Amino acid sequence: MILGQPCAFVDLETTGASAQSERITEVGLRLFHPDGDSLDFQQLLNPGKSIPAFISQLTGISGAMVAEQPYFNECAAQLFELLDGALFIAHNARFDYSFLKAAFAQAGYSFKPKIVCTVKLSKALYSQFSRHSLDTICERIDYTREVSHRAIADVEAMIAFMEYAINDQGLDAVNAAARAQFQRPSQPVHVSNETISAMPNVPGVYRFYGEGNTLLYIGKSVRLRERVMSHFSADLTSSKEMRLSQEVRDIDWTSTIGELGALLLENHEIKVHSPIYNRRQRRYKRLWCFELIENAQGALQPNLVSRPSEASADGLPSFAAHIYGLYPSKAAANKWLMGVVDDFQLCKKMLGLEAGAGRCFNYQLKKCAGVCAKEETIVQHNMRVKAAFVASKIQSWPFDGPAVIVESAEDWRDSEIVNQAMHIIHNWVYLGTVNDGGDIAALLDKPTQAWFDKESYRLINKYIHLAISVESIVDAEFI
Repeated sequence: MILGQPCAFVDLETTGASAQSERITEVGLRLFHPDGDSLDFQQLLNPGKSIPAFISQLTGISGAMVAEQPYFNECAAQLFELLDGALFIAHNARFDYSFLKAAFAQAGYSFKPKIVCTVKLSKALYSQFSRHSLDTICERIDYTREVSHRAIADVEAMIAFMEYAINDQGLDAVNAAARAQFQRPSQPVHVSNETISAMPNVPGVYRFYGEGNTLLYIGKSVRLRERVMSHFSADLTSSKEMRLSQEVRDIDWTSTIGELGALLLENHEIKVHSPIYNRRQRRYKRLWCFELIENAQGALQPNLVSRPSEASADGLPSFAAHIYGLYPSKAAANKWLMGVVDDFQLCKKMLGLEAGAGRCFNYQLKKCAGVCAKEETIVQHNMRVKAAFVASKIQSWPFDGPAVIVESAEDWRDSEIVNQAMHIIHNWVYLGTVNDGGDIAALLDKPTQAWFDKESYRLINKYIHLAISVESIVDAEFI
């Protein structure tokens, strides 16, 4: 068929998108030998789990149809023998390969074929077209399928496209396009070669876009191209990465001077734009934290307070000293508190978390050190309270006003500084970045979309020893 090698055209139907948690329901395969002989393998499989209704509607494969069918392990030896040594050809091949690799691994086989993706082949040979789904290709080559999303029918459609391409472009052109895939095994299916080639391998932030220019994901790296390509490795094990890789249609990026600039920009853009796949770093309008207040007996008690995290007409948000922890909700704050109560054997009654006279309930469970039973003093208990809270203490802002963290890029051949970025911070709030020759004063006059958040606080706190006040920079005629 191509490259003078046995070629296995493969299509799978599955219960979902994740090769680790979902299972194969049907295998369709047509194996071509170099002498022109071919054979077919078509088999429904019992996935050992229910098939979601929308999958059944899409494929026509129901639970009843596979209930009496063999499990993959029962067919693994026969299937592996057919595929071993053959080019693995599939449409969106990484999807089918990831499922077969996982299924074979469970059956005790190591499956590592050479892979040819017909989506990439179509893009390479027919770059004038913007869409390369199997339905679109069939329409373009005037090939009619009686059914779609069934394994052997989709295999036959792929073969029809391959035969069309060989007749239209010539075998040499098809072989060259297939060989190119071996050199770029991680090339994203729907993103142009030009986009990937133009991406520098430097620090920065990258953005994945889907259909309709929908922002899917924002990430950062000190080596942009390597990190982006890692999302498209051939044997993805994460269902999130698999879905993301299937949806990406375009990528853009912003290079930064160094790692800190990339980290700050990534966190800021996620908060501003809320991409679909960045859920952990969402933006909160208010944050919850604890204050430690002495009661009438002199015992320290945690008081949960809420503070706005966003800038207001009064200025930037300010989280002063003597507060502890940054939590997105009351529930998250109280969960943390209950954890340290147990870890440090604190007394809930002394903390004001339990009412009534006498010993606390945790003392009876031997989880309280005994201040409520007069077995330790309030001073001793307070010391353990401070020890429990110290790691989560929010530090005071160490400057009288805004500060600048200067990040430099160096030419390591002669150690000359060739570029600099100045990250402007005030009260742990990231205001923005000014590059060489930029106007710091203008940024300070009109900070936009400024807020206090847990991620930027921790990040800035790590680098704050590199900061210098704006006033001293100005005095030194640095800007």
